Amino acid sequence: MSTFVNAVIREIGRNYGKAISNSLLGDKHANPVRLVEKQRNLGAGTGGRNYPNKLEKLLATYEIKGHTATFNVAQNMVNYYMDLAEEAQADGVVSLLETNYLIDMFKKCNKQFQRISTALEDLDKPDWAEKVVQKDNDLRDFIRQLHSQFRIPEAPSKWGLGKKHKLKVLNHKMAVQIKIILDAYIEAFDKQ
Repeated sequence: MSTFVNAVIREIGRNYGKAISNSLLGDKHANPVRLVEKQRNLGAGTGGRNYPNKLEKLLATYEIKGHTATFNVAQNMVNYYMDLAEEAQADGVVSLLETNYLIDMFKKCNKQFQRISTALEDLDKPDWAEKVVQKDNDLRDFIRQLHSQFRIPEAPSKWGLGKKHKLKVLNHKMAVQIKIILDAYIEAFDKQ
C-alpha cells in the first residue's frame, strides 16, 4: 500500500479509537482544544464600510446644523457609547483592550460634547446646552464606575520565558498605563 493510504488508515483508526475511549471514559483524558478568536473591535460592522462602529462614524461625519439636529447628535453619541460599553461587558469581563478603547472614545466624545454645548448656546438654546453637559456628566459617571472596578492584575515574576510570560508582562504594563489614565481622569473630574 502507498504511504498516503497508510496515513489515511492510521488517521481513521486513531479517530475511531478516540471516539470509543471518549464514550467509555468521558472527556477527562481528551486532548485540549483551544479555539483562538481574532481580536474583534467593539461594535464591529455597525459603522458601515469606512468606520469600525456607529460612534466613530458619528464622530467623524456629524455637522452642527440646527439646534434639534445638533442636540440629537449628542443623544446619539451617548447611546452609541453605552452600546459599546454594554457589548464590552456582555461576556462578564471587560478586557484591557476594550477598556482602553472605551477610554479613547470617552476622550473623543467629551471633546465633541463641549463643541456641541457651545454651539447650542450660540443657537440660543442654553437649556439644551445644559442637557448636553448632563450627558457628558453621564459618561463621566461611567468612567468613574470603570475606575472603581478596574483592577491591575498581579505582576508576573521577573523570571520567565516564552510567549505566555511575555504576554503577562505586556498585559500588566498595559493595565498599569490604563490605571494611570483613569486616575488622571478622576483627578480632573474632582477638580471641576
